Amino acid sequence: MNINNENSADYDVIIIGAGPSGASAAALLRQKGFSVCILEKQHFPRFVIGESLLPHCMSFFEEAGFLSALQDKAQELAFQKKIGAFFMKHDMNTFFDFREKFTPGPAITWQVN
Repeated sequence: MNINNENSADYDVIIIGAGPSGASAAALLRQKGFSVCILEKQHFPRFVIGESLLPHCMSFFEEAGFLSALQDKAQELAFQKKIGAFFMKHDMNTFFDFREKFTPGPAITWQVN
C-alpha cells in the first residue's frame, strides 16, 4: 500500500488496533518477513478495564515472542496470578480450575491491569 504524503511508506500489512490481538498478529507477521504498520488511535499506556487472559493465550504469546516480556512485566507489576474463573448468576455459581485439564499446555495466567 502506498500512502501518498511526505511520510509515504509501503507495507505488506496494515493492522488497525494495537491491543493484544493486533500486537500478536504484527509480531507473527514480522517473523514471517512481512512489513507491518499498526494503527492505534489511543496513546499508550491507555486506560482499559483490564485483560482477563486465559491460559491458552500464553501459547500464542510464546509463539509471537512476547511471553518472557509478559512474565517479566507480570512480576514487576505484581499482576495477580489467575488459576481459574468463578461465575455467578443469581443463586447459582461455578468455578473452573485451569489446572484441572485433559490437554497439555499452560494452566496459569494473570489478570493484567
